[in-house]
Amino acid sequence: LDHSVYDKWYGMGGYLLTKDGKFSAVYQNRAENDGHIEIINLTDNSMRIIDRGSKARLAQDNRHLLCMIRPFYKETKEAKLKKLKGDKMPKDTLCIVNLYTGNIQKFPFGKKMEVAKEGGNFIVFESRIMNDSLKRDGVFVYDLTKEAVVDTLMNLEAYTFNKRGTELICLKKVVKEKG
Repeated sequence: LDHSVYDKWYGMGGYLLTKDGKFSAVYQNRAENDGHIEIINLTDNSMRIIDRGSKARLAQDNRHLLCMIRPFYKETKEAKLKKLKGDKMPKDTLCIVNLYTGNIQKFPFGKKMEVAKEGGNFIVFESRIMNDSLKRDGVFVYDLTKEAVVDTLMNLEAYTFNKRGTELICLKKVVKEKG
């Protein structure tokens, strides 16, 4: 063995197990390559792979896996070589996987994600809204029971759930009007 084989080895970046023991998820990464998350149904040994998945966590309902899908390593490396900044850099995508149905929802330009520490059926995440050539960052409230975005909040500086996930606490940005 020599140093050339290191890029081919996978490193285990994390492991998750649902409370009922029916699903596990393993994050694997390579040195200069795109990693993935393996979601394993431990009752029938079936497996689903989320390519380029990272930062996996389980929602409090233990029915949903939340993760970020990174841009291709090659795209990110090229953008860095071109010295692109901010909005010009490739962005992550938020991925929400229903472990029991296999339903996957993806939200491009995903950023910060919040879940309650001890309960609740909601997650909140930042993303980008694009309509009619208007680009605005928004905070989306996602209901895990409905598997849908139920609200969009604009101009927030900070946000968090209370411990049980029954309330969302927000700090609104002061937006100065032009004129």
